[in-house]
Amino acid sequence: MADLPIFAKCRINKNIPIIFLVNTQNEINQIKRLNIENFDNIKIPIQADDFLTKIKLHLQILSLTKQLQSQNKILQQEILLRESVENEVKSINQF
Repeated sequence: MADLPIFAKCRINKNIPIIFLVNTQNEINQIKRLNIENFDNIKIPIQADDFLTKIKLHLQILSLTKQLQSQNKILQQEILLRESVENEVKSINQF
């Protein structure tokens, strides 16, 4: 993966937030045209508190996304179990 251009890596690693340092609105527009998910930008010169706020925000989004995926997995397992039990009850009731 080291041989891939940076923008190709951004498309592959959709779960990793990318923060671009930009000088102009034109650079922001160029990034948007690449259709990269999970990207954000910070204009140069960088303000430390803005930078830290964006980092914290993206870490919180990542944490919530992982939590949601975990809960969805549990719900999927519960659905399969319920369907299995319902099928068993139906087969018992047929007799």
